[in-house]
Amino acid sequence: MAEQNNRPVSLDYILNEYISSPQFPAYANLLEWIRLYPQFEKELTDFTVSGSVMGTLPHAEKLNEDLDEKLMNRGMSIVQNLLYNKKKEQAVQDARNKEFKGIAEERKKQGSSLQNLAEHSRLSAALMAKLEQRLILPVTIPSEVSENIARELNVPYHLINKQFHGDPWLGSNANRLSDERPKLASQTSFFDEVRNDRTIKEEDRQYWLALEPKKQ
Repeated sequence: MAEQNNRPVSLDYILNEYISSPQFPAYANLLEWIRLYPQFEKELTDFTVSGSVMGTLPHAEKLNEDLDEKLMNRGMSIVQNLLYNKKKEQAVQDARNKEFKGIAEERKKQGSSLQNLAEHSRLSAALMAKLEQRLILPVTIPSEVSENIARELNVPYHLINKQFHGDPWLGSNANRLSDERPKLASQTSFFDEVRNDRTIKEEDRQYWLALEPKKQ
């Protein structure tokens, strides 16, 4: 088995080592490789499943003596397909990340109003606007907020969560009304905003307040 060290390892190196191991494609062996390289759990699992269903694979304990060039080529084909699919998925993700300019820009691009996105995310329009402008302390925002908005906009959760971090701003109108940089506003607690919001539905208010951490 490949030895771990402080140097980063690539997926193609790990899969090459894995297919050469005596126990491949034994599932017990798979668990050990996942323990050593958890970042490649999906790839190692897919690779093991693919190897297990290959009609020409011998039993795991006889693999070393029976492995021939044809089998190795088929195994390497699986490796190449996994690498290609991973790179393709990463390229799509990178493009999506680059396109995302913020919650407000994304909802406008999709033709969704502030009110509509707020209602489907169990928030008020006022609270959604404050979230868009980073006027809420990020550490007080429940993960369910990002999950709800991400689901409605069909964007990755981490992009929404990242949107809440950074300096608060006063909105695009401030830039249009003055050549000077808009003044930064102060941030408040998400739960305080929910508690004091007169426009949020009462059932939604209770839903969010039930998630508020208890004070020690």
